[in-house]
Amino acid sequence: MTHPKFTLRKTTVSGTVLALFLLLFHTTNLQAQCDPDETAPVIVCVSGLNVALPFAPPTQLWASDFINSMWDFCDGQNLILEIGIDGSPTFPFIEIGCSDIGVHSIEIIATDNSGNSNTCLTTVDIQDKIGPVMACNDGLDVTLESPGPTILLPEDVTEGLITDNCSAVTFTIGIFGSGVTGSELVLDCSNVGEIIVQVTGEDQSGNTNSCWGTVNVLNNPAVCDAVEISGNVFYDEDSDCTFDAAESGIGPWTVLVSNTQFGSSQEVITDAAGYYVTTSWFDPNQAGAGFEVSLPDVPTTILPCGTIYNVPVTAGTSAVSADFPVLLQQACPLLQADIATPVVRACMSSTYSLSFCSFSANLVQGAYMEVSLDPNLTVTGSSIPWSSVTGNVYTFDLGDIDPAACDQFTIDVDVSCGVLQGQTLCSEAIIYPAQICAPADPGYSGASLWVSSACVGDKVVFTLKNVGDAAMAESKDYVIVEDVIMYMSNPFDLGPGEEIEIEVPANGSTWRFESPNETLYPGQFQPVAWFEGCGGINTTGLVNLFPVDINEPYRAVFCLEVTGSYDPNDKTGFPYGLEEGHYIKPNVDLDYMIRFQNTGTDTAFTVVISDQLDPNFQPGSIRPGASSHPYEFEVLDGGQVQFIFNNILLPDSTTNEAASHGFVKFQISQRPDLPEGTTLHNEAAIYFDFNDPIITNETWHTIQLETFTGLDLLPVSPEGMKLAPNPVTDRLNVQLENDWNGQINLYILNIYGQIVGQDFDNKVGENWETNLSVSGLSAGTYYLILSDGHQMITKPFVRQ
Repeated sequence: MTHPKFTLRKTTVSGTVLALFLLLFHTTNLQAQCDPDETAPVIVCVSGLNVALPFAPPTQLWASDFINSMWDFCDGQNLILEIGIDGSPTFPFIEIGCSDIGVHSIEIIATDNSGNSNTCLTTVDIQDKIGPVMACNDGLDVTLESPGPTILLPEDVTEGLITDNCSAVTFTIGIFGSGVTGSELVLDCSNVGEIIVQVTGEDQSGNTNSCWGTVNVLNNPAVCDAVEISGNVFYDEDSDCTFDAAESGIGPWTVLVSNTQFGSSQEVITDAAGYYVTTSWFDPNQAGAGFEVSLPDVPTTILPCGTIYNVPVTAGTSAVSADFPVLLQQACPLLQADIATPVVRACMSSTYSLSFCSFSANLVQGAYMEVSLDPNLTVTGSSIPWSSVTGNVYTFDLGDIDPAACDQFTIDVDVSCGVLQGQTLCSEAIIYPAQICAPADPGYSGASLWVSSACVGDKVVFTLKNVGDAAMAESKDYVIVEDVIMYMSNPFDLGPGEEIEIEVPANGSTWRFESPNETLYPGQFQPVAWFEGCGGINTTGLVNLFPVDINEPYRAVFCLEVTGSYDPNDKTGFPYGLEEGHYIKPNVDLDYMIRFQNTGTDTAFTVVISDQLDPNFQPGSIRPGASSHPYEFEVLDGGQVQFIFNNILLPDSTTNEAASHGFVKFQISQRPDLPEGTTLHNEAAIYFDFNDPIITNETWHTIQLETFTGLDLLPVSPEGMKLAPNPVTDRLNVQLENDWNGQINLYILNIYGQIVGQDFDNKVGENWETNLSVSGLSAGTYYLILSDGHQMITKPFVRQ
């Protein structure tokens, strides 16, 4: 950019350049202004400056450090700069040190050769970002004192080998890896031997650093007694919870020995014969001496006699034992599968976790898993490669699975942009070989029932088939539910290979089919099927009101609604149950999913989920399932379960929001035949490292013998009634075509099966009709039911 009288140079402060150009362009006799020079320079300061002190303060701040741009018409950038801090006199530079930490005001003065000056103001934040320099000594010997306590202080380990560039240092000390630190370390009998001690120093600016040293803790015979702890992990072939000479051991397995007196623990590995032995220490002069012995990495379903054994000790106890009976299938490849994801959102990515476990005593060879994903999911990757894909069914080779081994993998998906908020997406996982290992009752016929659903034109078609090798021993009744209202119930009896098709209208309802399996069927599977949204979607979120995963262990079904934002730390029970009471039937297994998120300010190294089970659950029936990260699982006394995510390295939500989430899922059984009205309450506590727990919402379910609707269950006719207009805003015309005589009862039910309106009328002859006022109903889907006490007709309508 040029002008006959001057040339402008490029600068990053374009506004300043433009201002100077306009000033000079509109000034006549520009050269004369420099004789004399009475024009002050233009100066622009930076908008604040952060300055970190060096390792060895003080340091200098120069006025030029704070200049964004400056210009003088006569002298260009040949200006004299001075700096002042907090109103002090100005100098070419100022010296700052540790006493200046904090935010200060800065004044910059620019003076040209003629003495004209101008000023700009800004701030400086002087920071100390250097942590203390730490050094610890190795090989310190400490003998336990009698009487105690024996205290180890930070200075015992550092011996003054600490410096900091600015301030005094506050110290904490703890055993490395324990996560517990304080101003002192109390040593006890559990520390006898060599320990690694960590000393952490923190200066007054919050900077930290640590050092580590070994300490040899020597026993004082007047303080600690030694005890040998041993036992066997074995196949309990006769299920008597006692180790017999004829029973064989299992190894190598990990046994966890926890000192209940001092809260410490150690891991011991069994030999090939299942035998383990270790020596520990306790203080016979203090209360609470004892040990908890457990198998930390073993599914509780193979430990029918207990997962944790409490072993008390007293003065003079020199040896104790704890044996672990393990229930494994010696010949059958008993496998368990699970599938889950914490959230699905339209147009977003999601990750499904697939877990599997072997409850077989033998190596299961050539295992593989078939994963059938919802059609609205598109696979973008997986943590292990798939071996084949057919449509939306992906096959993953798992190789050989060791006895009692568990593992998991993940599948990454994109969720379709066409799904609706609240629409349910369902996926399934089956692990092979898929076998029922329970022995069949001698009276079992051999029949086995299977049901599937499909949307075919204007119909939803349920296909019920006997896939067994024998005819049914007796007839059964199936039930079809429209949303939450029983639509029909009919008997059936099928020979081997026979099937029947039941059609219902494709009207946008959520249709569900239920049937009991064959009498004395040896497995857990119950034929259930559903279809949401054939012919459009009227109401979403109804699939999970009822159980969807009544299966053998090798097959898992997981359904979840498309959602938006959600509580990052919560608990959900599946099925949801009906109405406000979350009504479910007796003997229905419940699945729980606990979601968590690190909303702190730093990485979480350990996450522990503690769940106190309702006494109406069977603690021994719990089946740990899919999760976002590997975990250890424990069942403690009193029905408390814990999921421990060690070394999870969960980033905080501000650093990596997507990776800051996690979840775990488990299934548990009710106590048998709970009476109607029994409630099942549950909540969980989530611990991030050593912070206070986050308590989830409380879930609850109520036992109710019948969950479809509050009306008596009568035979349902799908035809014979006309509703107009539908949708309706004010008055609904109802025409009955069936030849009924006598009193007709009218009921209006909401989607939860609650009666929100009712009336009655007398019908004689044909062509009965009435007009119902529905203006008082909220917008939504409802069901009109007509009944004469012997049969019912039901149809949905929409109140706009």
